[in-house]
Amino acid sequence: MANLKALYVELERLCASGADGEKIAKAADKILKGDPNAHDAKHVKVVVHLRADQYDEALQILETLPLEEYGYERTYALYRLHRLDDALSVVREALASLESTAKGTTKAFKILEAQLHYRMEDFGASVKIYDAILKDLDSDDPYYNEVHVNYTAAKAAARLANVPGVDSKLPKTSIQMYEMTYNLACMALASGNLKEATQLLEKSRKQCRDVLLSESYGEEEIEQELAIIVAQLGYLHQLQGREDEALDLYQGILKSKVADVAITAVVSNNVNAIKRDKDLFDSQKRQKVATAAGVEQKLTKTQLKVISMNGALLSFYAKSAGTAKDLVKKLAEQYPDDDLPPLILAAVSSKNAKNPRKAADELEEYVKSYPTNLGFRLVLCQTQINQLNFSAAIQIMNDYFGVVDKTLQYQPALVSLMVWLYGRVDQVDMAVEWLESATQHWKSSSEEVEDTWTLKQLAAFKLKSHRARDAAKDYERLIRLDPSDCSAIAGLVMAYAEFDLAAAEKYSAALASTESADLEDSAALQEQPIDVEKLESSFSWSKKSEAQPSTELAEDNVGGTPVKPKKKRKRKIRLPKNFDPNAPPDPERWLPKYERSAFLKKAGKRKEKEKDIGRGPQGAAVSGGGLGGTGSANIFGLKQPAAVQSPPAPLSPQLSEVEKTPIARASVAATAANKKKNKKK
Repeated sequence: MANLKALYVELERLCASGADGEKIAKAADKILKGDPNAHDAKHVKVVVHLRADQYDEALQILETLPLEEYGYERTYALYRLHRLDDALSVVREALASLESTAKGTTKAFKILEAQLHYRMEDFGASVKIYDAILKDLDSDDPYYNEVHVNYTAAKAAARLANVPGVDSKLPKTSIQMYEMTYNLACMALASGNLKEATQLLEKSRKQCRDVLLSESYGEEEIEQELAIIVAQLGYLHQLQGREDEALDLYQGILKSKVADVAITAVVSNNVNAIKRDKDLFDSQKRQKVATAAGVEQKLTKTQLKVISMNGALLSFYAKSAGTAKDLVKKLAEQYPDDDLPPLILAAVSSKNAKNPRKAADELEEYVKSYPTNLGFRLVLCQTQINQLNFSAAIQIMNDYFGVVDKTLQYQPALVSLMVWLYGRVDQVDMAVEWLESATQHWKSSSEEVEDTWTLKQLAAFKLKSHRARDAAKDYERLIRLDPSDCSAIAGLVMAYAEFDLAAAEKYSAALASTESADLEDSAALQEQPIDVEKLESSFSWSKKSEAQPSTELAEDNVGGTPVKPKKKRKRKIRLPKNFDPNAPPDPERWLPKYERSAFLKKAGKRKEKEKDIGRGPQGAAVSGGGLGGTGSANIFGLKQPAAVQSPPAPLSPQLSEVEKTPIARASVAATAANKKKNKKK
């Protein structure tokens, strides 16, 4: 017993002196040899393992300790092992045990439960738990600031994820912490208030730097802590279209080599989004950083999804069709309700398939695999439309409507598509049936307001299909809903004009009275006189018009007399010498002399006279050349440069100037050199 007491004294001394973890663990093992159930010694070993990131070893020991006393450490170990469901079960079990026995406070476990819900992206549950905690928490409590900061973070995440029931108002708080300011900026961003979000992020950036400088942190450590704020600020610039500023901030983060892989992954992805299809080699390097090991455990599902989508697009831009297809297929399996994977896949198939029919066959296979995906259906439908195969497009959409909820087929965009397709194949009855069904559906689903858009489309289509009587009935319904609807009255007039001229004249008079009421304001504006000369002078491009004198009172004119404009001096018209007013003017007088027909005739005669000059052995360039050859003009075998053929249009427009310019210059230089040599000879 005395020996065991001495071992405890030694263990306490090692812990107090901050000794190495291995020494502390060995001292605890000596105690456990004498007392295998010593909870304090086990607890010390658990802390040693947790600090050394040995979570599995810590969890093995924690399973032998009572949950009520050591449930917090067990939850933390499970959390770090990313076993979130198990960690949440432990927290709930510990809470139930503490509430039933009333042995201790449940506040720490509730905070841990809220944080687990946040990490599991159940932001609504996290906000509710934090709400309940803050109701029982005083501002003097040591947990208050931490809970309030986490509560704001949960609300911001819930707003970004469009969780219903979470208000978007920024909470009023006196907490002057850069973490709180950053979370408030995220809430402003989620609400679409980009200006306020930018101001809060700049404030958070300054607060963070001031706090860390006061605590004697180095510049490198400060940059590491500021990275997440700077990254969010860059994202805001990117949303506002200020991509150059965003790129500067992102590049600064990447150069500082931030230790947090999550920040590096997000920044690398955002840089690729700005670069798009430029610098593909560097973008592929950044994509590897964005998908490095361990990133999936720190990013949200939405962030991982965006990075994966951009990876597929990057492969498409890099002309890696096979890689792009494999990535998109995995994305389609992970996100079956997302429309972006089928669009990327269709783009890859259409671009690489020489035969459009082959691309359509590939898309049909994807449609069979994902029958409820609207994106695949629409892409395949568009492929058939491009081939003028409208009947096949109709069948594709009808198959989709057969496997999904009936209400989905009455979306306005889908209704318009089906009406257009039936119109292309001259099935007017089916198109009218679609419109009538959609009208009845929206009328029954809305108790107060009838869907006027669909009813207008139905009436217009009936009128176009020469069903004037049916169209008139629909237009009458529209007028009953809104008697001031000019478009409905005009449609009714057009419909009655087909079979009842008296009714058409009656409603046309009503249409005229309706339009006259709308034109009263514009007529009042037209009564005001318009100074045409002033209006024309205001749009003059000449500098003289900018300095035109004004009849208005000058600012420094104390007497208030108007300044009279100066009269323009009329200049005498100057005519050319030997001007004959009876002779017609030369129509080519505006052309330069070398372009006039008289000059061209003289040039032609001069060329005829000079064409024989230089004929003979010294002026002829004969094939061959060199000493002993027959071509005396080709000194030492130097041939005249061949005409440079224009290269074909390159794939990249940036390479065309680089290729063409040096070749043209070399040709001119060679020609000039040969002329000099001929002169010397």
